[in-house]
Amino acid sequence: MSPRTAISAARPVVLVGQANVGKSVLFGLLTGQYAWVSNYPGTTVEIMRGRQRLSRREIIDTPGINSLAAESEDERVALEILASEESGVLVQVADARNLARALSLTLQLADLGRPMVLAVNFMDEAKAAGLRLDLDRLGSLLGIEAVPMVAIEGRGLGQLRRAIERARMPANGTAPPPAVAAEPRLAMAAAASGGQPGCHAAACAVAAVCGPSSWTAHAPGSATWHRRRRWLAQQLPLIIRQTRDRQWQWSEQIDEWLRYFPVGLAVMVAVGALVYAAVGIGAGLVSDFLTERVFAQRLTPWLAGVLARTGVRALAEFMTGRYGLFSTGLSYALGLVLPVIATYFFLFAILEDSGYLPRLAVLWHRAAERVGLSGKAIVPLALGLGCGTMATVATRVLPTRRERILAALLIALGIPCSAQLGVLMGLVAGLSIWAPLVIAGVVLLQLLWVGKLGARLMPGASPDFVLELPPLRLPRFGNLLRKTALRVIWYLKEAVPLFLAGSTVLFLLDRLNLIDGVVALGRPVVTRWLGLPPEATLAFVMGFLRRDYGAAGLYALARSGQMDVCQIVVASVTLVLFIPCLANFLMLVKEFGTRAALRVAAVTIVVALLAGGLLRALLAVL
Repeated sequence: MSPRTAISAARPVVLVGQANVGKSVLFGLLTGQYAWVSNYPGTTVEIMRGRQRLSRREIIDTPGINSLAAESEDERVALEILASEESGVLVQVADARNLARALSLTLQLADLGRPMVLAVNFMDEAKAAGLRLDLDRLGSLLGIEAVPMVAIEGRGLGQLRRAIERARMPANGTAPPPAVAAEPRLAMAAAASGGQPGCHAAACAVAAVCGPSSWTAHAPGSATWHRRRRWLAQQLPLIIRQTRDRQWQWSEQIDEWLRYFPVGLAVMVAVGALVYAAVGIGAGLVSDFLTERVFAQRLTPWLAGVLARTGVRALAEFMTGRYGLFSTGLSYALGLVLPVIATYFFLFAILEDSGYLPRLAVLWHRAAERVGLSGKAIVPLALGLGCGTMATVATRVLPTRRERILAALLIALGIPCSAQLGVLMGLVAGLSIWAPLVIAGVVLLQLLWVGKLGARLMPGASPDFVLELPPLRLPRFGNLLRKTALRVIWYLKEAVPLFLAGSTVLFLLDRLNLIDGVVALGRPVVTRWLGLPPEATLAFVMGFLRRDYGAAGLYALARSGQMDVCQIVVASVTLVLFIPCLANFLMLVKEFGTRAALRVAAVTIVVALLAGGLLRALLAVL
């Protein structure tokens, strides 16, 4: 078969491109309801696969990559998919406003010798920015079709489907022809200085990757490389032109404000307050209704009655007892956490689709560097205020295992989940203003010194912080619902089993009378070192099993008059810094292994007890 002939409909389609170019939206349009999410074998990176609605062709959505020189786990997985799907059709999704930068990746993909289609997304935004793109000329130079699209509105979808059916190999340009202007292949976007206004040059290294030996690329510095740079510098002004009818963009002024630190900080505080109000208060009310009215008063008694008729007392206790699989595990996972998580996922999708999260990452990059992280870590750290288990999973966005473990440690150490934080806020609500300020200050101080120490002790260097800022956009409601639904489905499949496992462990510990033994073992430390009532020991033990249970135990002690103000402050600091909940611990084991999870737990216990004891001594002096 000639390389120019149409590609068989049986071949899969691999969506590839840089981050924030609309691959996921395009994946949803092509697959509709025929989609599923799974971890790539041997990794924790999630890959979306589905079937095209009409042709039933498999569609694969890969993580964002900037070049074929993989730096993060996400990029390595994308390259492995490219290597394994040798017969697939490559659909590169590009941002029309940053087309010159996208073409750097186009060159490398063209070197793979696969049938290709270039889907140029956000054409409406490019037009509003005063850019006119000659995609016909670009396609003829590349030897493939370049399809203009506005994916979020479905514009260009039909043309893309037809282009996929007749996808062709890129024009053979392994060695550039004598006439530079006729070169049918593209160079890296480092040559874009004379091209698209406002684009960023990408100084990406072209490298051979794992896979077939035919995967080659022209390295920067070679004669071929310099010819392609000259060719691109000549061709880009003919492909990308700035018109005079440029429209003013509301996002440009807002973008400038968000990058100005005082304004950016104020916006972050306001956004955080709104998110917490919606999650902690709005979703909290739903959680209370489900756990108390639905599970505690109706479903659990009904199931207990059904199981009681079987005469198997152990089964009834295991399902509906004090630490039952249904009364504790499902009640916690579906009644207490699911409303909070679903609300948080929806709000997080708004921040994500609007383009605010990358700006928040840039705003806090310098602060994150002090604890060995990059600005990207703000995403999992922020998620920790919703659920630490989900935040641990979200560390997958970070490029190295070192950075992921460090972020997971800080999440487990000092980021209280919404359930725990809500109870703690009620605990200190009646106290003077200095109480919550001291609690927050001490917790923040522990995060700083543990982060700095961990960054020094853990081997490896922090990766360079490279992050593309997508344009600010108004999110589309349908896309928000789609993202939220996919993430909720993930929660039901991945996290709920961990809650059930945790309740099973709790049931077994109770049946073996080990909980009372653990409480007795920890009572001397709690009473003598922390200066708290003996009953507070059970609150810390329950805090490992369920974070909100521990906070609720302290709340009950405070309301009954068994703790004064200083004891409340010491207990709150210790509980926030204490060992992560059982579900989060199991997720740490799943993500990083048992040894790393035990080390994280050990660090949190030591830091919590050390900080609580020293704070108690300091308050006694003051």
